Amino acid sequence: MRNFCVFLFSLLLINTTAFSQAFVKYTSPIVIKNGQPLRNAWAGGFNSAMFQAIDMNNDGKKDLFAFEKQSESTYPGVFKIRTFINYGSAGDIDYRYDPFYEKLFPQNMTNFCLLVDYDGDGREDIFTYNRSVSGFDVYHNDSNTTGILTFSLQYQGLQTCYLNAGGNCFTTSLYVAPVNQPVLFDINNDGDLDVLTFQISANFIEYHENMAKELFNRTDTLVLSEVNSKWGHMSLSSNANSAILGLPRIPLTSGNADVLSNRHSGTCMIAFDDDGDGDADLLNGDLLGDNLLYLHNGASNNASDSIDWQDTSFPSNGGPVNYVTFPSAYLLDADNDGITDMIVSSCTESQSENLNNNWYYHNAGSNTSPDFQYVKNKFLTDEMIDVGTASMPVFFDVDADGKTDIVIGNKGYFITQSGPAHDEAALSWYKILAQDSVLSLHWCQTTLVLFSNIITKTFILPLATLMVMVMPIYYLAMKTALFITIPTQQAQETFLNIL
Repeated sequence: MRNFCVFLFSLLLINTTAFSQAFVKYTSPIVIKNGQPLRNAWAGGFNSAMFQAIDMNNDGKKDLFAFEKQSESTYPGVFKIRTFINYGSAGDIDYRYDPFYEKLFPQNMTNFCLLVDYDGDGREDIFTYNRSVSGFDVYHNDSNTTGILTFSLQYQGLQTCYLNAGGNCFTTSLYVAPVNQPVLFDINNDGDLDVLTFQISANFIEYHENMAKELFNRTDTLVLSEVNSKWGHMSLSSNANSAILGLPRIPLTSGNADVLSNRHSGTCMIAFDDDGDGDADLLNGDLLGDNLLYLHNGASNNASDSIDWQDTSFPSNGGPVNYVTFPSAYLLDADNDGITDMIVSSCTESQSENLNNNWYYHNAGSNTSPDFQYVKNKFLTDEMIDVGTASMPVFFDVDADGKTDIVIGNKGYFITQSGPAHDEAALSWYKILAQDSVLSLHWCQTTLVLFSNIITKTFILPLATLMVMVMPIYYLAMKTALFITIPTQQAQETFLNIL
């Protein structure tokens, strides 16, 4: 989740010269929780991250890239990048936050970022949203030639040739709604990358075939043309995350007019070959449901598009996804065993789970016959400091012991367990302790109390500070005890002076 953001920005080493000033993230302080160090304490947490695999340090292992779809109302113009280097061995999950690589990615990406190798060079390229054309840009991964992680803009407003009523086509930017996520997959199994996306009306799937193989006998470029405006013989429902199968073979009647009518935008879909038969099966997350919808493709390689059955409770045998709100699945080998696992996050930054988020499903099967089994609901976030969405720190000696503590307010934790879903704002108190040559910052634990008690009984903070920090907070939440441990001398240089 998007946590502790302002405080993290404060943990910087500031190198000053007569002519310039540089800022570097400082992530070295050790954080202990329940006697164990948090591996990625200063990574900042996640709300609605898109997880992608990519080799960033050129060591032959797939590292982890996370693209945060933050609320622009809370963080204007910001879509945050987080980078984690893979130190895990076979069967082991060990990703360690390294902000160095964040600046190597394009810094103007918005809405979505998908890392897919489109030219077959073994390096993941970037597909990201282009607001000016309501489509997407493509950045080529140039690391093979430069030796370091480098990207160059290859396609700005990627074009396709749309079918018209006369059977011809006209060339323009391929449309993608800003709240949708296109499918990037070799749909017809010819070796080049194709695209599935939704119509502007958002009910039918369009198939944009890459004609590079057919026209130029190449598989290393993108030459798109719409060949099917109703791929899969299906439509998504307008009232649930489910599908209407059999189109266009079923007639439009008053009984099905609603589900076949124009629907909302809000769909994040991925493709994978679930049964090893060479065609594209689909997983769909939707604004209309907290479930994942599985769509089985029963076609042969030549037909490529016959969705013949669906599972609205995927994965049925491994713990069905019930994720608030608008889930989206990402497939990658999380534990380095050579088999693709599944991470479920949210495809929206609004009104979604921000505490028990990023569900990890281990693949107990194979890549051609996956068996996704639920493991935990805090992939990586259980290794981070977590104080909720839109945090704001204030530095204050809460207990009058002569040491500056940290009190952090937030917009809230998104609560779904009691009554209607809502944000429940909170305060967190980090108490600084000093013992021998070690400085510790202790995140205290207490119970929920009314906001009125915060001022009169618990925290005697300046009223103006409280209003700026927590308005309109009504509860105080103190979570599990945390300890930040750093050498005293280093703390005086990089931590205490900041406080």
